[in-house]
Amino acid sequence: MMEKRILIAAILSAVFMTWYAQSVLKGAGSVSHRPAAPAANPATGETPPPQLKLPVGLNEDSIMLESPRIQVEIGTESAAIRSVILNDFLDAAKIGPLRIRSEQPLLSVLRGGVTLQWKLLSQSPDAATFSSSDDAHNYYNITYQVDHDNSNLQMVLSRSTGTQPDSGSNLELFAGWAKSDSLSDRQNLLELYAVQYDTVKKPKYTNLRAPIRAERTVPRGTSVISLTDRYFCQSIRFTEEFAVTAIPSKTDTIAAQITPNPGTDGAYRATVYFGPRDYFYLRGAGFERAFPIGILGQIGLILLSLLNAIAKIVHN
Repeated sequence: MMEKRILIAAILSAVFMTWYAQSVLKGAGSVSHRPAAPAANPATGETPPPQLKLPVGLNEDSIMLESPRIQVEIGTESAAIRSVILNDFLDAAKIGPLRIRSEQPLLSVLRGGVTLQWKLLSQSPDAATFSSSDDAHNYYNITYQVDHDNSNLQMVLSRSTGTQPDSGSNLELFAGWAKSDSLSDRQNLLELYAVQYDTVKKPKYTNLRAPIRAERTVPRGTSVISLTDRYFCQSIRFTEEFAVTAIPSKTDTIAAQITPNPGTDGAYRATVYFGPRDYFYLRGAGFERAFPIGILGQIGLILLSLLNAIAKIVHN
């Protein structure tokens, strides 16, 4: 009799967890789905060229920043994040930790749409600082540091203005993401989620799906942007609201250009999460609102929390 009860409990648990993974962790709810622009102009049949340019992939040396959860590869000349390794997850071949990368960087700083040339000033196992300058004698510094208790990367970007006019020197960030699994496009969509808050601090979500054929401007006042596939994501949050433009990118990637606003001290501060598109991982990193959760998802979270509480009591 006891064996039958255990078997029934195991079946019910498997059914619930399957539903939970599909309905909750994937994200469900009221989302503004904005389809990508058409690939061709009906009048000419030609694909419109993008106005924003992707950073060129560089053949450069790199350094690694390491924490228990992640390893971040950064180019020594571009100061761009070239790839990220998730230590807790195996790659498709199950022979090593999962590395996510593409021909374009995962995160790169631009000035007026142009990649700056950087110099590595200092490096430690978990932090690095770079410096750069431009023709107008503006000076820039970037500091990266990985957190040791989650999968976050802290980034601080500062600028000192030179004596010459600073026209067209807006700082932007290029953010990109590539698929972490070889599933088909239908099973593993690349998506962009942007979070804006209304006057009562209720989150609103904008969702764009790859392929993105032409530039798409996300509504103003974005607080968090996420680039994601079905299982893993990159989520970015600045201390101030920022503007986002989704841009055309290479096959099997999704990309956006971010125009941040500086804080009161003139510095740009961002927290970047690399990891599973999973509510509990995201909550542990402070990004629990990065993806929408609908009514069914909220019910699922309550039930799962209840099951976890019972498991702690009965130790089963």
